[in-house]
Amino acid sequence: MGTTSITPTQTGSTLTAPLTFNGVSTYSSDFQSILTRAVGIASLPLTALQNSDADVLQKQTELQSFGQSVSTLTSAFSQLTSAVSSGGIEATSSDTSVVAATATGAATSSSFTINSITSLATSASEASTTGYTDSTSATVSSTGSLKLVLGSQSYNINLASGQNNLNGLVDAINSLGAGVTASVLTTGNGTNPDYLTISANAPGETTLQLLDDPTGANTNLITSANQ
Repeated sequence: MGTTSITPTQTGSTLTAPLTFNGVSTYSSDFQSILTRAVGIASLPLTALQNSDADVLQKQTELQSFGQSVSTLTSAFSQLTSAVSSGGIEATSSDTSVVAATATGAATSSSFTINSITSLATSASEASTTGYTDSTSATVSSTGSLKLVLGSQSYNINLASGQNNLNGLVDAINSLGAGVTASVLTTGNGTNPDYLTISANAPGETTLQLLDDPTGANTNLITSANQ
């Protein structure tokens, strides 16, 4: 019947070669087929387990990639939220003591460079609309009650009978600490040579008014300033 040898070879968990049956018997080939089929059937659970492991590893890799995508999307949403909350475009100046920047609703971002400043905004400076005969006796207020307006701030002034003149008004304004300086301007011309002048101490655009009888006639004694 001849010689017979069965040689199984296995590496790890995978059979690398089937059982072999060698012999000179006429049934050797049939027996070999039976062995090969039996080994194949026995290997099916192992093959299924290996395929399942590979599928799990693939899903793990995809889940890690998905997590990175979610993190990137979250960061993008955070940046978008920050941009929307700040109005989308924000104006900034590298030196706010020299130039101030304000966003006015521009659709796209831009960058501008100011190389030099040739002049600064002048201070608001106004004079009385009419002149007075002198600074010590001519009455300046119809009621002795006035209101100084500088920008968004207002200051009430009440002049006693002996102070209701240019000199008294100048002293009253300068004692307010309102950020303005008042003085008497004498032109030397005509019958009403004396004028009241008021200047803001800080440069820039502002509103400067001196209102007589603010609760009644509310007459502006100086020209309004919008510089």
